[in-house]
Amino acid sequence: MPDNDSPTGGLWSRELLFGGNPPSGSGPAPAAPPPVADRGEPLTGSSTPTVPVAAPVPPAAPPSRLEPAPLPRDLPPPANLQPAPGLPPLDPPLFERPSPGLPRGRYLAIGFVAAIVCAALAIGITVVHQATSSASSSPGPTFVPVPTTDPVPTTDPVPTPDLNGTALTRLEQYRRQDLARVTLGGQWVAQLASKAPGLYDRYHRSQDGSHTVQLVDILREHEDLRNGDLGDVFLLLSTDYGQRKRYHGQALWVTFLDNGFSSATDVHRWCDQTFATYSRAHRDDACAPRRLKPPA
Repeated sequence: MPDNDSPTGGLWSRELLFGGNPPSGSGPAPAAPPPVADRGEPLTGSSTPTVPVAAPVPPAAPPSRLEPAPLPRDLPPPANLQPAPGLPPLDPPLFERPSPGLPRGRYLAIGFVAAIVCAALAIGITVVHQATSSASSSPGPTFVPVPTTDPVPTTDPVPTPDLNGTALTRLEQYRRQDLARVTLGGQWVAQLASKAPGLYDRYHRSQDGSHTVQLVDILREHEDLRNGDLGDVFLLLSTDYGQRKRYHGQALWVTFLDNGFSSATDVHRWCDQTFATYSRAHRDDACAPRRLKPPA
């Protein structure tokens, strides 16, 4: 029986299966193989042996999904491994499984406490944030700067002007001027004012609102009469003529009018006409006849 693995012939000839030219020196070329019936069925009526055709290979099934093997619930404690002689000691394991005998309720209590602490921290942070927001949004207290006043430099007090002294100077000027031009020959004149500092006059209102006369009041009254349209008005002291009268030891400032009166009656008539609105007592105080004679 020929060897099927022989390269030169036989049923399982390589050349017959894969084609190609036979090797040189071999016999005549074999005849072409007869047609092969469909689905590997041999044709009838032929004595030539049929060549079997390999059946199609079915597709490979998809790989099944690998499921991990379940881990055992309780692992045995690790063996107390000892290093080999001559090697350094082994480091302890990073994580060790707790002892199987420890109760699980303890871990639940620890987790519950941790949850409460986290919730309290969250609430505290929220409250602090709201308080900070409200404090920043609400207007703070308004601080009004207090102005600092510089110290007022001390200066010497301004002296109050001596009005009475000034008035006295003016009265002296009028007296000297009039004394130089008036003739004391016994003529009739009208006496319009006669006052001294400190004298009380119920018909006169002083500058300070009282009825006590001062030099400034005497000067003002004299200038009002002197600058009026009454006639020739002049000023003398009571010691410059006649009896040289005094009031509490001091001379009086006397204002006169010389209009060429001929008698005392003529002076009264002029007084009644000029001061007609005054009462009789007031008129006799404001206007009276006098005779100017040289001092005795």
